Amino acid sequence: MAAPKKDPEHEAIGKVIEALADLEPESQARALRYAAERYGVTVGAKKPALGGGGNGGGGDGGGDPGEYEEVGDLVAATEPQTDEDRALVVAYWLQELRPEKQPTFTGQQVNKELKNLGHGTDDITDLIARLVDTRPQQVLQTKKAGTTRQARKTYKVTAAGKRRVQELLDAS
Repeated sequence: MAAPKKDPEHEAIGKVIEALADLEPESQARALRYAAERYGVTVGAKKPALGGGGNGGGGDGGGDPGEYEEVGDLVAATEPQTDEDRALVVAYWLQELRPEKQPTFTGQQVNKELKNLGHGTDDITDLIARLVDTRPQQVLQTKKAGTTRQARKTYKVTAAGKRRVQELLDAS
């Protein structure tokens, strides 16, 4: 039986991965920049804009989700001016960009991140309710556990909310 044909591109990628594995991220970036310049190639990430395709954003406003590994990076990039926009940006990050993505989020999770960034609120439920009340809705309540106003609620950022985050990125 003949040996499978080796793919030279696959072998080269394996060698690059091996060569960069033990380097710090800054050193990896320098090595990759050098290689790109040395071989005269342009390297660009092919990642979708925030919220997936069809958002109509299209601008150069820094819409590459890979740039925002930390919630603070996304908040800094969007420069939200209102509590509602700050909460929306944090909710978006929790739902879409956080390493352990989740389909929904709670007000407590949003407020925890806001507090870490120095923007906590005394009434996160009211703040998120204002996002739910926007037309079109930027946030949708998906579940309520309990009967009191303070009952644990779960939410989801809608397509309109995702577009709003993209608008904030495009404007910055």
